[in-house]
Amino acid sequence: ISEDSKPCKDVSADDGLLQGGLVIDGSSTLTSLDLTGVKIIDGDFVLNGQETLASFSAPDLTEVKGNIIIGGQAEDERNAKLASITFPVLEKVLGKFQVSSNAELTNVSSSKLETIEGELKIDSCTDLSTIDLPLLSTSGGIYVSSNKALEQLSLPSLTSNTARLTVKGNENLADISLDKLTQSIGSDDSD
Repeated sequence: ISEDSKPCKDVSADDGLLQGGLVIDGSSTLTSLDLTGVKIIDGDFVLNGQETLASFSAPDLTEVKGNIIIGGQAEDERNAKLASITFPVLEKVLGKFQVSSNAELTNVSSSKLETIEGELKIDSCTDLSTIDLPLLSTSGGIYVSSNKALEQLSLPSLTSNTARLTVKGNENLADISLDKLTQSIGSDDSD
């Protein structure tokens, strides 16, 4: 947790609400993160600049009332060892869901995620082979780019995309599942 972050003291055991968001930024010693018991993050969830973090667990998280940002383009925002991102019961993200520049990441999945009100952006994760969001039905944009090992993009329940839909620079992408997409608005190809 960065030096200027507030301590996470407002998690209620009864309702699992984490007030004010959670920002974990710039650590060379954190190896694992366990968010068991946290059901709702009332703000952003940011996980950046982790040199040794290999795994994190959020088995009870159902909603993020802000953005999820894991990694970033700047050198000090990257998560060097993070191998998997899994949110088993996450249903809704009220902001964007961004995963960027996580070199050892192989999998992004959330089996119950239905809504991302902002953009789903997954880019520059060189070892990422699978994106699996089987229940995602609504997104405020999709940008999947420069994931060299990506073989599968599975969004079989996506029916509505309210902004750009861009999939590019994924050299090994062999399977895209957008079976139910009926509405996609926008084609802004700029970053």
